[in-house]
Amino acid sequence: MRTPELIDRLLRLLSHISGASSASMYLSMEPAESQPTLLAHIGEHPVPELVDDNAAAQLLDAQDAFQEGMELVQLQASEDAACVLIRMSVDSILVRPEAQAREVDERRSNPVVDAAPRIDGTIWFGLRDCRDVQSLVRALQTDNLAPGTVADQLRSTLALCSKMAWSVYQLSGALSDPISQLPGRMELQVFFKRAIAAAKQHGNSISLMLINPDDFSMINHRYGRIHGDLAIREVADALAQCLRQTDGVFRYGGAVFAVVLPATDLQQCRAAAEKIRRHLIAQEYVGNHERLTFSMGGAVASPEDFESGMVEAPVLLHRADLALNRAKLTGGARVVVHSLKDEEEPNLTSSPLSGMFTADTEKDYRNMLLLWETVALISSHPDPSDMAAAMIDRLAIGFQPDRLALFRLDGDDALEPMASNVREDASPEGRASGRRINLDARHRALVHEALASQKAERLRPGHAADGDNATADDSENFTAYAVPLIARDEAIACMYLDGRGRRLQLDSSDVIFLNALASQMAVALDRAQLAAGWIREKDRESRQLREELDELKQTFNDKEMIYRSEEMEALMDTLKRVAPSNATVLITGESGTGKEHLAQAIHTHSNRAEASYVVVDCGAVAHSLLEAELFGHVKGAFTGAESASEGRIAQADGGTLFLDEIGELPLQVQAKLLRFVQEKEFSPVGSGTSRKVDVRIVAATNRRLQDEVATGNFRADLYYRLQVISLQAIPLRHRVADVLPLAEHFIGQFCVQNGLQQKALSSAAEEKLRDHSWPGNVRELQHTMVRAALTAQGVAIAEEDIVLLPETSEHNRGEEIDGASDVRPSMHSAAPAVPPPVVEHDPPAASTDPWQPLRDELLEQIDAALTQNKSRPVPLGRWLTEDLVIAAAKASDNVSRRAARLVGVPESTFRRHFEKATAELQAGLNNRTENWGRVQPLIDKLVSMAREQAGDEQADMDLLDEARLVLLDDVQTRLPEKISVGAALMGVTSPTYKRWLRARDEA
Repeated sequence: MRTPELIDRLLRLLSHISGASSASMYLSMEPAESQPTLLAHIGEHPVPELVDDNAAAQLLDAQDAFQEGMELVQLQASEDAACVLIRMSVDSILVRPEAQAREVDERRSNPVVDAAPRIDGTIWFGLRDCRDVQSLVRALQTDNLAPGTVADQLRSTLALCSKMAWSVYQLSGALSDPISQLPGRMELQVFFKRAIAAAKQHGNSISLMLINPDDFSMINHRYGRIHGDLAIREVADALAQCLRQTDGVFRYGGAVFAVVLPATDLQQCRAAAEKIRRHLIAQEYVGNHERLTFSMGGAVASPEDFESGMVEAPVLLHRADLALNRAKLTGGARVVVHSLKDEEEPNLTSSPLSGMFTADTEKDYRNMLLLWETVALISSHPDPSDMAAAMIDRLAIGFQPDRLALFRLDGDDALEPMASNVREDASPEGRASGRRINLDARHRALVHEALASQKAERLRPGHAADGDNATADDSENFTAYAVPLIARDEAIACMYLDGRGRRLQLDSSDVIFLNALASQMAVALDRAQLAAGWIREKDRESRQLREELDELKQTFNDKEMIYRSEEMEALMDTLKRVAPSNATVLITGESGTGKEHLAQAIHTHSNRAEASYVVVDCGAVAHSLLEAELFGHVKGAFTGAESASEGRIAQADGGTLFLDEIGELPLQVQAKLLRFVQEKEFSPVGSGTSRKVDVRIVAATNRRLQDEVATGNFRADLYYRLQVISLQAIPLRHRVADVLPLAEHFIGQFCVQNGLQQKALSSAAEEKLRDHSWPGNVRELQHTMVRAALTAQGVAIAEEDIVLLPETSEHNRGEEIDGASDVRPSMHSAAPAVPPPVVEHDPPAASTDPWQPLRDELLEQIDAALTQNKSRPVPLGRWLTEDLVIAAAKASDNVSRRAARLVGVPESTFRRHFEKATAELQAGLNNRTENWGRVQPLIDKLVSMAREQAGDEQADMDLLDEARLVLLDDVQTRLPEKISVGAALMGVTSPTYKRWLRARDEA
């Protein structure tokens, strides 16, 4: 903390009284690590314990705590015999009011009225070469000092220095920003007004600079708020190093700093700004881990501006803020300086809340209270009319205009009042809400002008209103304002207020505040109006839905096939081709992949769809009962057979029999089933006669029946009879495009069947579902969605509501269950029914491989990323995907359907990638390294090549997937064992990176 001159003078007095050649003082508060200290010296050789902050901190750590009842002044020996150390407690010098006796009953039992909290702090004094040190020490330790003696004067001076140091410390702490240790906005207002007055008096120019680090929010996001505050302090220190003593530097708010440059014209301001910017970008921040770029906006007032009366502190702040916004909107890392004579750019606006708060405590409190109450009104008044009335009434109390109203345009462009508040007499309490306001032609024109220009308009004094208590005497002082409410780039309403005499006096900061408040009101009213319309529409739909709900519950088809992936498209095409035949079908696949749904689909698309569909779960029936369950029995065939049963095969006559988990059949039942499959006839248990039926057999299993045949657990002849047509259910991890449609289907189904409000997945939850490998397949997904729908709070299912099973290495267990025949779809998403091309052992020459230049360049990008910042590699994989998607959109004139065909992915997948990439681009989060620019031409070339080859057809390869595999190969080449670093380079988590490596190795 900077030492004021008064402290130096008191130290000189202390030195004179004690005869010391040097004197030092050190003040520290507890906790020391979170508060500034005060250290002052006079003389050339301070005592060794107080020579600097580090030495003083060590002294502080070694001291004993003050004990109650000890003397005011405590002395301690110095390591230098010629020096003496004197210690005082901050709490001992404070003046406390005496406790007053009270006769009323206390609410608290045993009150202690004088138990005020202690102020933990210490003040040290150091004196060198005092006259007769031993006598001085003995005198200071004496309780009763003779008045006028050296010791008495010394003790009084010590107490005075301590009190003054404490006052300076408290005042500095109140006026300075606690993080940057710079003066805050209040001191900026005072300093700036005085600087403007001095410039006007001496005929000088004055400049104001606003300085803001670019993308500073990423510091807080990456390192946390503590390191973000450290960066603020480091920027403040760097600014203080490159300014003149006459300049003023302040923390304006957030990460914005203000610098006042007295006697500085336009040319000098630009030169100074560039010098400051170069100094700031040369520093390293956050403990020498980061470099920052800075945007700077300046405003300069010349002597000619003073003559025209244009120079006011709010005006210069507004122009500097506009310049800063222009610097940031044009790319950042640059300086923009405006003079007051420059025309404001029509499309450039400052932040809506910029300049709202001033150094006027009363006005700032009013503005803050109005903002707070506006938020409360928005949340408590869902109806637009009630919200408008409440807002207008509150504004009327805050600004006290004669008339205040909110108008909107009806269908004929006439002004329709939404709410109003009118002063009925001269007292602030004499106001009436809802009274209709009649505007004359001039004031109606003012409102229309504000609605058309979409900015605040003012009717200058001299044009009084025709109605509502207008008098000729007031006409010269009558002022009116019209402030539009803008939402979605349209003026949806206009706030009108007027007043006479001194009742309505608005300065530039008031207009800025009204504009900011109007923008918040506009959004709230627009949303309330949209919500009201939406509620009316939803009420109508709800009535209709309630009428259809019973029918919907009854007709909700649980066996509906939900898919969008090309793999399932190919499988279903095959299924529909074989379904009309009577051939036996064997469906294989992992548990939970929907084999029973495929069997139902075969029946639905067959010529037997109107006949019976009978299901037998061979694994759920006891082996001793399976024969009777399938073939039926006669009365008395076995113990307990008190009546005859026709059996499931007979029940399916004319239709389809689905034998689920057929691998669980006992061998004796397999033999009888084989005869039925061959002859289409069977004998019930206990009967000697045969019965012929027309039944189609569809069987399913999650076992490898070849292995069961080899071990003798399944009859080979039955296996071959069943496998006339073989279909393999596809694991969910191999048809990722179906995950979200299935998830939404299960959520909707569960909510409808249980009468719950419909719920939707958040974007983070969708990403989590897509990244999971689903070891339990569709069944696991269904159970996960049921849990999420039950536990989610509100209508949105968040990421934390998705509870997933741990991924295992057993996902490939059923991928090749029965060596699926040619009807099994390929796992390659771009060409589901076509086997992958055969690749020769020798790779093609680099000149003929369009991917080789990109592969070589990505290797260099990986090396550069590892060299420049090994601890936090840049996400090259995410950059590659985003830039490829943006390039495809650009090459397709932003038509998503064409762009999706161009890169060979479904349109929904392309939209998801494109929306994420553009959102990060608009938010300024797409920073790239300088050498990444070499990759962009290669991406454009690949997209151009794909467009020429594909024409109007689907591209023959998935560019996104192929580019990812190219980078994955390069990363794995450079980092074969470092999973976490490789995942960071690909821009994904370590589990996803491992899954990609497994999928690549299996392909």
